[in-house]
Amino acid sequence: MISVVRSQSMQNKNVNLKKIERMGVLSFRNAIRLHEDSILLFSNERYPSAYTLSVLALEEVGKCITLEDFVYHSPSAERMDPKDEESWIRSIYNHRHKQNRFAEHINMPQFAKRAIENLYAGKIEAAKQNSIYVGLPRKGRRIDLKGRISTPTRLRGQ
Repeated sequence: MISVVRSQSMQNKNVNLKKIERMGVLSFRNAIRLHEDSILLFSNERYPSAYTLSVLALEEVGKCITLEDFVYHSPSAERMDPKDEESWIRSIYNHRHKQNRFAEHINMPQFAKRAIENLYAGKIEAAKQNSIYVGLPRKGRRIDLKGRISTPTRLRGQ
């Protein structure tokens, strides 16, 4: 009897699958909105901001993919441990994870191979950061104090 009570209380701590499904739909809709906004910015030659919104849009698609996978892998009869579920959901807050999920599921022609490689290598995340913030370059985890100052306006025409 005690093991049944524990099992039921553990199931009550699982995330609500309908909520996760809804987040996936809303993430996809948000990706479309962000992409449309990036097009408007690009057409007005606001390249750094357009680039950033474009990357955020693909991250939202990656988030949607992650959430859909979560729902697919969570049959109601055999749910994951709540800690594993939380870990899976936590991944939607990791920018590199979302970019990689996008890259894993995109079916693009050969000409996009370099862009996908840049996603996996973290170059897209670095460029996104540089398109928003003023700062100094990094060498690994260290800041290059002698490096050239990076500004979003230097990204013109990218």
